[in-house]
Amino acid sequence: MTSIQLSLVLARRIASLGVVLLFGVMVAAPVMAQRDPLVGTWTLNPAKSTYSPGPAPRSEVVTYEAAEDGVKYTVKQTGADGKSAVLEGRLIYDGKDYPATGTSDYDAVSTRRIDANTSETARTKGGKVVQTVRRVLSTDGRTLTLTTKGVMATGASIHNVAVYDRS
Repeated sequence: MTSIQLSLVLARRIASLGVVLLFGVMVAAPVMAQRDPLVGTWTLNPAKSTYSPGPAPRSEVVTYEAAEDGVKYTVKQTGADGKSAVLEGRLIYDGKDYPATGTSDYDAVSTRRIDANTSETARTKGGKVVQTVRRVLSTDGRTLTLTTKGVMATGASIHNVAVYDRS
């Protein structure tokens, strides 16, 4: 075999390897995108949480589920008054508004990722930002802290630090 023939064989093998690697990345990317560290069930730890104004909810469980474009969340809450509520929405890390339901405080959320364990969400009502939420997952993945600042539909200011344990 001549050196030109050897070069052609080598070039074909390198090209084939490149195609295989590209295919692998294309297949793995959607799977990796669904491995958001938030995915799972989180239970409010009232002893570690602070609510201003209070009182804190009697109970709250947040479930994050992997979705094609981000994370779907469902919050099941029993308020201090005993009333139940279910809040739902999506965290899509592109900074665009997406509908949220279950509360009169806001009607849409827009989220951006700060780093692998931190994100910020702006909650809007009628297109105006009314609350911000900083979501921080501990490095061991067992504790989630949501710091919420802004105003409620009643006009009252809030500054809540809700701490959740992975269930």
